[in-house]
Amino acid sequence: MTQNTDDRDTRPNAQTIGRYANCFKVGFNALEVVLEFGEHYADSGAPGVHTRIVTNSFCARALLTTLDESLAAQAQQIAATSAPADDASGAPHEPR
Repeated sequence: MTQNTDDRDTRPNAQTIGRYANCFKVGFNALEVVLEFGEHYADSGAPGVHTRIVTNSFCARALLTTLDESLAAQAQQIAATSAPADDASGAPHEPR
């Protein structure tokens, strides 16, 4: 998550609802970008959209930047925690 630059508290609260999404659709017109989130499974037919966010292109680009930065940080963290630790001998590690 990018650093919050204002004084508003953005932590989840009792009214925050978390929803799982595995399918996405993006639409746009001259003034707005529409992001749809839903769930789709092979045996359930058509995807069900449960959340629609309408925003402007400036905010959509900020979301894209935030998502890109977060995914890069996640990949870096996963790589750092899954890399074998070097031992003092410098000998190659055997596969586990």
